[in-house]
Parts: sequence; C-alpha cells; structure tokens
Amino acid sequence: MFHTSEAPSAIFMPKIEYCTSLLTEPVVLSNCFVRSIKLGCPAIGLLGRVMDLQPTWIFSKAGLIALCPDGETAIDSALNDLKNWGYLEIEAKMPNENPTGRIQTIYKFYEYSAKDTSISKYDYELETFTVDNAVFNRVKKVDNFTIISSKLLRNKEIPDKLLGFLLKVLSLPDYWHFSMSGLKAICKEGKTAVHNAVNKLIDMGYLVCTKLLSNESMNNHFEYVYSFFDDPISKERVEEVEAETRCKAITVREGGRAKPAVSSTAEKQEVENPYLDKPYSECSSENG
Repeated sequence: MFHTSEAPSAIFMPKIEYCTSLLTEPVVLSNCFVRSIKLGCPAIGLLGRVMDLQPTWIFSKAGLIALCPDGETAIDSALNDLKNWGYLEIEAKMPNENPTGRIQTIYKFYEYSAKDTSISKYDYELETFTVDNAVFNRVKKVDNFTIISSKLLRNKEIPDKLLGFLLKVLSLPDYWHFSMSGLKAICKEGKTAVHNAVNKLIDMGYLVCTKLLSNESMNNHFEYVYSFFDDPISKERVEEVEAETRCKAITVREGGRAKPAVSSTAEKQEVENPYLDKPYSECSSENG
C-alpha cells in the first residue's frame, strides 16, 4: 500500500549500493530519453532494454515481447510512442535491396531526439551500432547519463512501465527532493499511475519505504524515506534497510538541530524545472 506523508523525502540507495551490482555488467544510458516527459514510462523502459541488447541479438517484435511480461499490445504502444517522438524510425528494405530477396523491416533506435521538447537541447555525438535488421544510435557518454545494472534491464518479470519509472527515478540527481507531486511532474502518466508504480516497486523489492517517527526526523513530525534499488532485495534485507535508515536519521537529528515542525502543504517539490542544476536547499525556499 502506498503511504502518504507530511514530508516525503528519499534516500537513493543505488547511489551507494549500486556500485556492487554494476561491477560485472554496467549499462550506461543517456538521460535524454530516460528523463523525457513526452515519453511514457513503458516507452522509456522498452528503449532502455533495447539499448542493452547484445550485438548478436536478432531484432524482432516477437523477441521484444519475450524480453518482458507486457504483451504484444503494450509493445506496439511503446514502439509507437518512441516513433512519435523521434526515438524510433522504421524503414522497409525492398526485395531488390535485401540479399534474402524479401521485404525487410529495419528499426532505427535513438537515445536522443530533437523532436522531444521536454529535454534540454545540447551538443551531442551519436555512436551507431548496426545489427541484421536494427540500428542503435547511442549518445556518446560524456555527461548527462545514468549507470544501470544490466540485471535490471534484463529482468523479464518487471513490466516496461515499471522499468521506465524506476530508470527515471534512478537518474535523478542526489539533491533532488523526493515527493509524489515532483514525480508526477516528470512523468507523462497521471497521479494514480505514479502511485501504483510506487506500490508495485515496494511489492517487488525495488523500493523500501521507511516511516520515521516525529522524534526521529529532523522536522519533528512523521516522515517517510524512500530507498530505491536497481536489484530487488529480500524481505529480510528490507527490515535491515529500514533499521539502517532509521539509525541514520536519528544520527543526523542528534548531530544537528531539529527543524520546527511544518505542515505538509509547506513541503512540495518545485516542479517548474524538476531538473534544476542546483541543490534543493538552494532552489526551494519553502522548506526553511
């Protein structure tokens, strides 16, 4: 069950623990498509999977369906979303252009699209990789990227819509102040869909929600801390994370000065520009 709180906050645990899960097979994804507000989470999740495909993988829609539990209708919808916003081009190669003598469909995927007005425009360089019937145009990673475990992208049990939502959350900067209104502002989906995604991630072990009592938080009121993982954790580990989070919160409270209690309406994510390049403490004067 999703829990509301007076002062939502978040600890992005993957920024700490995620290094161990990435030692073997890290995948670097461009934040251009991950942070898109025009793309729905299913399209973001699908494109993330596609960008992790191995050179030997023979591209097909049937193969994409086999990679996740979404089904053909959902895959078609995600592909159309990518096509509409310039992250996918589909071309037909005629029989006289194909050694097999048959019509062949070529899929060209892009990590960046100038058509997407929800992302910042910047100079970039594309690296192109070609397989039998697909072309992958990846942004050369200099900055503006997120490192993700390939284990997450290859998990066939997590739907694309949850994968896309989780990729978006994991791409957020460390100073981003977690709130449901903030998440809604950076997702194409509505409030109910965002809440459902949070609930499902908790159920699947990708998210731990820890409730802090008023005498444990810096704000002197009940508070929830959200810890996200790119590798699902066990129920036993959930209990450990909750204990660790509570211990850290108490340590911070005792080492600093607890803030005066504030109402829930006084703490909201600034959503005019949810990806501000300055710390949250500087860009939100409401949370004094």
